[in-house]
Amino acid sequence: MDELFKKTNEFLVKFYEILKELEESIIPTGNMDEFDFDGELDYIFEELWEKESKYYLFGAGHQYQNTRNYELKELTDKGIYFHLCKFKVYEKTYKERLNKFQEIYVDAQEISFLEDELEAYSNPIGSEEPFKYLDLKQKKNLTFTRKRTVDFLVQQAKITGYNIIVSGDESDGGLSYEKEKIKNIAHSPLLESNSTINETKPPIKNQHPSIFEDNAFDIFLKWLEISKDEVAMKKISFIIQKLKSLDKIRNSNFKYITQWLKDNDFIDEKTRQDFIVVGSFDASSKILTKARNNLYDTISTNKENR
Repeated sequence: MDELFKKTNEFLVKFYEILKELEESIIPTGNMDEFDFDGELDYIFEELWEKESKYYLFGAGHQYQNTRNYELKELTDKGIYFHLCKFKVYEKTYKERLNKFQEIYVDAQEISFLEDELEAYSNPIGSEEPFKYLDLKQKKNLTFTRKRTVDFLVQQAKITGYNIIVSGDESDGGLSYEKEKIKNIAHSPLLESNSTINETKPPIKNQHPSIFEDNAFDIFLKWLEISKDEVAMKKISFIIQKLKSLDKIRNSNFKYITQWLKDNDFIDEKTRQDFIVVGSFDASSKILTKARNNLYDTISTNKENR
């Protein structure tokens, strides 16, 4: 990325030279064992970065932001790709970059390129130049950019026949993902519109065994069928909490499960967002009501216990 952000990198090189010079000029006072070197280094950095000095009229941070933002706008206006570029640029350059990848790695499939991209977008925002020094607004803006780009990569993976579940701190932390081959890909919702085959769909299989123990996925499907008249968030909260109480859930990570529910069309995006806003499934004490438990008991005990 150095070649794309030449002015920004030149600025940082000069900044670090000045910072090093100031750090080397520190003269400890008092007892050497008690002198706070780390505190003094932090103080020097903050003074140079934030305040007027003989080196920077409005502080180094102000000049850094202006320089970087100018180069960001210039690259965006030209439609040039860089890591964490605006999504419109990413989407427009995706195919070209995929083709270049496959020119280098002749036998590579698209999913390999997608995995490389997801690895790059899994790093915490602000951990790499030119985005190392961000204010809250800039970090939030890049969070939206990363999310939209990662969502695009997940959808591309589905088209190629893979489910990808992304988890982690989606605000500013690192992300992680899991990949699995989609079974019965001819019946994938994204591909059905292009299919001319008219067949009876096979029964849905447990597409994510790392979530459900034993036959819990069958119970999950049966519950969705018999509780179809209830609000989505309520019926999902009940069955997840019920299965957890029966030790039939392997992975109880909230974001992980809600993303899986959305990716497999058990809930829509609005419901997933509603869950994210709330931050959890309904508490067991509230959702495991007598009426719902009675309805749950109508599910065949043979299926539950076999």
